[in-house]
Amino acid sequence: MSLRVERTVLAEVVASVFKGMVGIEARPGGDSPEFLPIAAMIGISGGEDRMAVILRLSEALALKVAGAMLGEEAMSWGPAAEDAVAELANVIAGNLKPHLRAGMALSLPTVVHGSDFAIHSPRLAISQSETFTCPDEPLIVILARES
Repeated sequence: MSLRVERTVLAEVVASVFKGMVGIEARPGGDSPEFLPIAAMIGISGGEDRMAVILRLSEALALKVAGAMLGEEAMSWGPAAEDAVAELANVIAGNLKPHLRAGMALSLPTVVHGSDFAIHSPRLAISQSETFTCPDEPLIVILARES
């Protein structure tokens, strides 16, 4: 089974979630920076299949998301911003789930924030990576499958 969704479907899901949850436009395309300080990961599993949806984003975008979700400006990274990013990842993964296959379940989100880290999972292989611009900040959505 491939963990690939049509680019148009992924773009529609990301745009819809951003617009509906935080009132921010998410457009496909843009530069893909080498490093972004925040990563949020949701596991998706069912039967023999194990997958992940990973969001990579800047702190500036994370604070915009948190501020919009909380109804007040988020000034710095902390538990509220972490929760907002986790919920954003959860909703995007949940909206992608119907485009995979029936019987898939989501894990709890994991959020990492730092200036120098890499995500390694010896059994996950990236099957798709798409960059978005929200509105001037990058967002990378990565779909990975256990190999």
